[in-house]
Amino acid sequence: MKKRHRGLRRKPIFAPLLLPVSLFMVLALIVAWFYDSQATTTILIVRHAEPAGPLAADPPLSSAGERRAALLADSLYDVDVIRGLDAIYAVPLQAAEQTARPLATRLDMPVNRADDSDLGKLMDGIVSRYKGRIVLLVARGEQLPLITAELGGHKSTPQVAEDEFTNLYIVSIPWSGRTKTLRVQYGLELAGVTP
Repeated sequence: MKKRHRGLRRKPIFAPLLLPVSLFMVLALIVAWFYDSQATTTILIVRHAEPAGPLAADPPLSSAGERRAALLADSLYDVDVIRGLDAIYAVPLQAAEQTARPLATRLDMPVNRADDSDLGKLMDGIVSRYKGRIVLLVARGEQLPLITAELGGHKSTPQVAEDEFTNLYIVSIPWSGRTKTLRVQYGLELAGVTP
């Protein structure tokens, strides 16, 4: 007796699964890329350290300001255990640039000049350019509440006192959900406060 199926070729068992599995893999990669690109953006905002004179004269940092800038560098050097900071910005003020410089030097990064004539435009530019990343902005004391509000953070961030240099604001902007504003302090020992 002859077998009728002897001339038929056998189909591989996994052939029907090849297309659906391939499509699933491509879709998974697209979703992973989307979520990564939409991840939480974190903006660290700090006031410049103590200047050597009135800000109107655009002075350099005082010796206390230089120590505070070094403490800021120590505090933020490895702020993200995986990648670290992605960018550093400073408003056009000698004290702001010098506050950012020690950290920028340690990270081998430039200090980008932040045009603070339009804070809304500045923040929109930083958030869109560094989506899902971590950025430090060194600003003037009176700008801190305005910047946190521009980023969608807490609207009642307190005004910064003339002699207050210890605040570091962390604004977390998730791709979905509410923006959070955190305040931490650094260099309290320079202000005569025991932690």
